[in-house]
Amino acid sequence: MDSVQQIFRSPGDRVRAAFAPLHYLPLLEWPKFLAYKRGLGKGEAVFHVKGLAGGLRCRAGTTDAVTIQSTFEGLYHLPPRTLNRCAVILDLGANAGYVAAHLATLYPAARVIAVEMDAANTRLARLNLSPFSGVEVVQAAIWVEDGMVCYSGRAADAFAVSRGGHHVAKAVTIERLLDHYQIAAADYVKMDIEGAEWELFQHPGWLERVSSINIEIHRPEWSTHVADILTRFGFLAQPGNRHWSRITGFRPDVYERESDAADVSKQRAGCVQSGF
Repeated sequence: MDSVQQIFRSPGDRVRAAFAPLHYLPLLEWPKFLAYKRGLGKGEAVFHVKGLAGGLRCRAGTTDAVTIQSTFEGLYHLPPRTLNRCAVILDLGANAGYVAAHLATLYPAARVIAVEMDAANTRLARLNLSPFSGVEVVQAAIWVEDGMVCYSGRAADAFAVSRGGHHVAKAVTIERLLDHYQIAAADYVKMDIEGAEWELFQHPGWLERVSSINIEIHRPEWSTHVADILTRFGFLAQPGNRHWSRITGFRPDVYERESDAADVSKQRAGCVQSGF
């Protein structure tokens, strides 16, 4: 919700928004969470989202608390179709690891690779994701070529690749990332990379190695182009049903093949994961 909408919210809406965190946080942590959300906290706090292993660290004076709220209230990051239990998930633009923690909880046998380019965010993501044995954190920017990129941003959840940025990060392509981890294809990609999605969709060959996707589009005029590219690569693309900026897509042919394979092997137990 943008600042203009917040100003004109009714008193009832404000009350509901204040109490909403009680759906996913313990009552005793609720007052502190509201303080951090309003920029009144000090240092780092740990909040225990219901159902998650361990706690989630949150930094005072950042957008961390707001990101926790959008993750567990908005649920914008969910895949368009239920994933298989041993899915490979890429969280591109992982920030402090809140989305990766939720996906690892929903799919405990999955392999989750969380990619974040900012060093401070990556440090926090590693702490937040340490309870999850199937999660790996990579500090890098997802980009159209391997190398180095500059980036900038005024908030922890809004770092973006930019020429002349004051920070530098290693850059990797999606193909390189998958090759490095010896993964043929990703079952699900959550992408929130602050505008870099436009460059990736100018070079969309990586989509051949993705079965389903959820993208945050950072300019409304990009939506039609991105949806058209997804359709060209065999995805059933549609606007996200939780937020205007989301486009989701999945490849029906892949899901049909996986369904057939599940029928054949449903008696098997455990998962085989490739490593390096």
